[in-house]
Amino acid sequence: MSAPLSRIHITVDPLIDPAFLAAAAFIMFVLGLALIWQSGRKSVWRILAGLILLTVMLNPSLIKELHEKTPDVALVVVDRSPSQMIGDRPAMTDAALGWIKAKLETRPDLELRVQETEGGARQPVTETAIFETIDKALADVPSSRRAGTIVISDGRIADVPAALTPNHEPVHLLMTGHKNDTDMQIHLLKAPAYGLTGKTLPFTFRIDTAGIKDTRTVEVTLRMPDGSIKSQEVSTNEDLEWDIPVLYPGQNVFEMTIPDAGKELTLLNNRAVFSVSGVRDRLRVLLVTGTPHPGERTWRDLFKSDSGVDLIHFTILRTPSVRDATPQHELSLIAFPIRELFEVKLKEFDLVVLDRFQPNGLMAPFYFENLRNYVEQGGALLEVSGPSYGTEDSLYNTSLGGVYPASPAGAVIQGAFKPELTKLGRIHPVTQTIAANPVWGAWLQFMPVNLVQGDVLMTATGGQPLLILSRAGKGRIAQMTSDQIWLWSRGYDGGGPTQELLRRMAHWLMKEPELEEDALDVAADSGRITIKRRKLDETDIPVTLKKPDGSEEELQMTPDEDGWLTSGMSAKDQGIYEFSSGTHRRIISYGDTNSPELRELIASPDLMKPVMDATKGGLIRLEDTPEPEIRSLPTGRDYGGRGWIALRQNNSVIVTGTEQSPLLPPFLSLLCAFGMIALAWWQEGRTPKNRT
Repeated sequence: MSAPLSRIHITVDPLIDPAFLAAAAFIMFVLGLALIWQSGRKSVWRILAGLILLTVMLNPSLIKELHEKTPDVALVVVDRSPSQMIGDRPAMTDAALGWIKAKLETRPDLELRVQETEGGARQPVTETAIFETIDKALADVPSSRRAGTIVISDGRIADVPAALTPNHEPVHLLMTGHKNDTDMQIHLLKAPAYGLTGKTLPFTFRIDTAGIKDTRTVEVTLRMPDGSIKSQEVSTNEDLEWDIPVLYPGQNVFEMTIPDAGKELTLLNNRAVFSVSGVRDRLRVLLVTGTPHPGERTWRDLFKSDSGVDLIHFTILRTPSVRDATPQHELSLIAFPIRELFEVKLKEFDLVVLDRFQPNGLMAPFYFENLRNYVEQGGALLEVSGPSYGTEDSLYNTSLGGVYPASPAGAVIQGAFKPELTKLGRIHPVTQTIAANPVWGAWLQFMPVNLVQGDVLMTATGGQPLLILSRAGKGRIAQMTSDQIWLWSRGYDGGGPTQELLRRMAHWLMKEPELEEDALDVAADSGRITIKRRKLDETDIPVTLKKPDGSEEELQMTPDEDGWLTSGMSAKDQGIYEFSSGTHRRIISYGDTNSPELRELIASPDLMKPVMDATKGGLIRLEDTPEPEIRSLPTGRDYGGRGWIALRQNNSVIVTGTEQSPLLPPFLSLLCAFGMIALAWWQEGRTPKNRT
C-alpha cells in the first residue's frame, strides 16, 4: 500500500428542521432589507449577528477523508482446452505464463491473478469458454481497478461477447501455434441416430483441410459393425453422402478413418465414430403346430402379447394321408400353403417355430433343404420335440438333421420330472435370470436324445438334455426335447417362469447383443467408462485398451455376481477408446470428436479481433515474440503495439477513515453573535437625536 492521502471538505448538519431553518432565513432576509431601507449602513451589525446565528443553526463541520491508493488487478487467463494440448502449444503457453509472472508479480501497484480454463460441469470440453472464466475471476473487482486481461490461447474461443462496454479494460491475446500449421479432419455433417434393421441409411460427411492450399483426394475407410471395410477415394472440402447398413438391433457402431496427410497437428480428428440404434420394424414369426395339443396356445399367447410381433400360425389338422368320406367341397379347412411359406416367403421370417411338427408326407424333401439353408444363412429356428421325434417320421431324418443339435435316442419317456438347470445354465444369459428361484412344477414327458452339438442349459430325468442352444452357419437353433412347458403357464404343480424363459430364448435366437454368451460390452457415463466381459468357459480373456493418444494397456478385470468380468476407468482425454478381447473389438468415443475443439485446430486471432479492437488491446504471436514487453499506460491510450502490450493505470483509491471537526465552535459563534449585537447597540447609541 502507498502512503495515506487526505482530502478536506465542508458539510452541514442542521440543528433544527431544515424547513424551519429555511423559514427563519427568509424572515431574516425580509427584516434585513427593511433595516437597510430604514437605517442604511448602520444596520450591518444586526445583519451580521443574524447571519452568525443562522450559521450556528446549520452546524457546519470540516470533514477530512484519509485515502490509500489501491493496486490495479491484472488477469491472466490460460487456455487449457484440448486444442491447446497438441504439439508444442503447452510448452509455449507455460513459457509465456512464466514470463508474465516474472514481470508482474513483483510490482507493488499491481495485483496479478492467474486463472486456467476448466471444463467443470461441461466435461468433456467441447468449446473454449474464455470470457465465462474472465467474468468469474473478476466478479469482485470494480471496473475502476481492472488493469487488463491477458489471454494465452490459440484464439479458438466460443464465447466471445457481441459487444463490450466503452470503459472495459484492455484485452490482449498471446497466441500459440505456428503460421505453417496444417491439419486434416473428418467432419460428420449428418449421421442418423436410429434405423430399421436390414435397411440402409444415408449419412453426410466431409473431409476438411486447414493450412493445406492444394486441392487433393484422400482415401476414406469405413468399418462396418460386422467388421467389413469400405474404402473409397474422395475429394476434400466437399459434402459427401454414403449409405450405411443397419445390421443388428441395438447399437451399430461405425468407424471412419483417413490417413495421415503428413505433419498434421494431430491425428485425433482423423478418426470419427458414430452409432446407429437398430430397431426392428416388426418381428415376423412363423409358428407351425404339427398336431393340435394343449400347449400350442402357450406359444400363440407368447407372441401375441408383443405388439411388435407379426405372427403367422398354422396348425396341421388334416394330413394328406388321412382318408375319409367327407367330400372336398364340404371341408372348411384351408390347404397348408407349403410353397408360399417354405420357399417364396421363408427368408422374410425372423423366427420359425416348429411345434410338434412331423413331415407325415406333407412336405417334399427340398422344402427341408430350404429350411436348412435358411438357418445356415442367418435364420433362427426353434424346434419343440413331440413324440414323433423318436420315430421314423422324425425331422432329424430330413435335411434338417444336419444342423440339429441332438439326435433321437428312443421313444418318448413319460412320467413326472422337474426340469433342472445345468452348471452352464445357471450362468448362461438365457437362463441366468430364472436361476435365482429354481423351484418349479413338474413336466410329464420328454424325448431322450443324444447331444450332437451345442450347449445344454436344462435337463430332465437322469441328466437327459431338455433345452439345447446351438449355432449352424450364421444362424441359430434352439431345441426343447419336451412339449410340456405349457404346464408351467397353467400353474400345474406350482408352475414356472414360462414367459421369461421363452422370451429370452427367442431373443437369443434373434441375436440380441445382451444375451450373447461371449460378449464384450463398453459404456460411458459422466466421464467414466465401464467395461464388461463375459465368456462362459474358463479360458483366459484379457481385455486390451488403446487410448486416444495411441498407448495401450491390459485391463484388470474383476468377476461380479452376475457372471461378468468388469472393470472401470475414468476418461481423462477426449477421443476414441478402443477395447479388444479375443475376436471382439469395441470402440467408444468419449466427448464429441466432431466438436470445434478437435475440428478447428489452426490458431487464429479472427474471433478475438473485435474484442481487441473494442478495448484497444494487442495481439502477440508467441512464435515471433515469446517474451513481449509489458508497459503501463494511462486511460484512453492504445494498449498494444508491435512486440508490446500495456496495462491500464487507474490510480484508484479507497477511503480508509474520516476526521470531523466543527467549523465554528458553538461558544465562539454565540460570542461573535452577541458581539455583533453589542456593536450594533453601541453604534446606534452614538447617533445624535434630532432637535425639535
